[in-house]
Amino acid sequence: MDDGSEDGTLSLLEELHAGDLRVRYMSLSRSFGHQAAIVAGLEQARGDVVVSMDADLQHPPELLPEI
Repeated sequence: MDDGSEDGTLSLLEELHAGDLRVRYMSLSRSFGHQAAIVAGLEQARGDVVVSMDADLQHPPELLPEI
């Protein structure tokens, strides 16, 4: 979920998607706030499991398979 950032997040998401079509992303037209971005992402999510993680890496992504 790109919440109207201007830091290159959208370009990175586009690259990730191009390399792996399982990677999906959304880009909001402007910043609607953290919680609104999460809700929008959850509403569009598909799959058996949906994980919400902040970009600060407080929770290491490599632990997801264990979860």
